[in-house]
Amino acid sequence: MLTNRHFVVVLQKRHGAQNDTERHVGDLGNIEAGPQGVARFNTYDTLIKLNGKNSVISRSIVVHFFPDDLGDGLFVDSKSNGHSGRKIGCGRIDKKHSKFV
Repeated sequence: MLTNRHFVVVLQKRHGAQNDTERHVGDLGNIEAGPQGVARFNTYDTLIKLNGKNSVISRSIVVHFFPDDLGDGLFVDSKSNGHSGRKIGCGRIDKKHSKFV
């Protein structure tokens, strides 16, 4: 699976933590896997949209090699990508359809 650039709706925003007032829409913080290497992720977010031109549906979620410094690090790339290193995994975000509405 190929992925595009980091999801940035407003280009002037800097990289940050999910609860920061200034951040990219795609900044969701760190997810930690358990001892078996399995990570589960469930979040509520006020910036992410499921419909419209800025929707995250059909976009990817990417796992990086290093923990994200959430834009607070002293590295050159901290403000752009959290100095999180190379991509080591990814998946596609899709809607789960249910017969129970």
